[in-house]
Amino acid sequence: MPVLLTFIVVSAAEVVVVDVLVQRWPAVRIPLLVVGIWGVIWMCGLLFGMVTRLHADDPRAFLDQVRQSCSPTAAP
Repeated sequence: MPVLLTFIVVSAAEVVVVDVLVQRWPAVRIPLLVVGIWGVIWMCGLLFGMVTRLHADDPRAFLDQVRQSCSPTAAP
C-alpha cells in the first residue's frame, strides 16, 4: 500500500507540473488534465478498494468474512 500511496502523490504532482508546462497550448493541456486527473482518481479508488474490501488468503478466514457479511446484523 505505501507504493500505491507514493504513486498517487507523485501522479498528483505530475498533473500540476505538466499543466504548468503546457499551459500555452489548450489543445494539449485539456486532454492531459483529463487523463491525469482520471488516473489519480482511479488510483485513489484502487487504494480505497484495497482498504475497504480486504481479501483473506486463508479459506477459513474467507468463509468467516462471507458469513459475517451475510448475517442479518451485518452493517451495509
